[in-house]
Amino acid sequence: MRVIAVVLMVITLFVGVYFGYCYIGIPMQIDSVTAEWMRASDAAETFSHIERQVAEGFFSGKLYADPPLPEVSELAFLTLTVRMSNKGLLDQDWIELHVTPIEGDVAQLSQERTPTLAANTRADFSTTLLTGLDAEENREIRVTYYVLGRRYEVYYGR
Repeated sequence: MRVIAVVLMVITLFVGVYFGYCYIGIPMQIDSVTAEWMRASDAAETFSHIERQVAEGFFSGKLYADPPLPEVSELAFLTLTVRMSNKGLLDQDWIELHVTPIEGDVAQLSQERTPTLAANTRADFSTTLLTGLDAEENREIRVTYYVLGRRYEVYYGR
């Protein structure tokens, strides 16, 4: 009887430690954010595609300014790349980057996919803003993600 009690206690402790580690590892860690600029005039085809989507009402990103869009010569694409770490034992699913707009921001382009950050991995995720040429690159970024169907948020910046 004692042996069974000891075995059950060891199993219970093991399961408790495992689930405790899973719970502790849920918060995503943002390691760094880098910014890359490109004049909208250097990507004229992409800009005209966005302009056409906005004019037709089919733009799938977040529009911060009322149509019509400013001239291509006044705008730039700002790509923010966020390096994230998942130190837990559970995957972090449906990761989305939300940038808090500042003056001069026109739109945040939609993500092509909703990525997953596997357990015990690190990866880079990007989002692109259409913004004014003189806008600053330091931004507040809110990252939303799901673990086992529950929503979590992490903030970076300002």
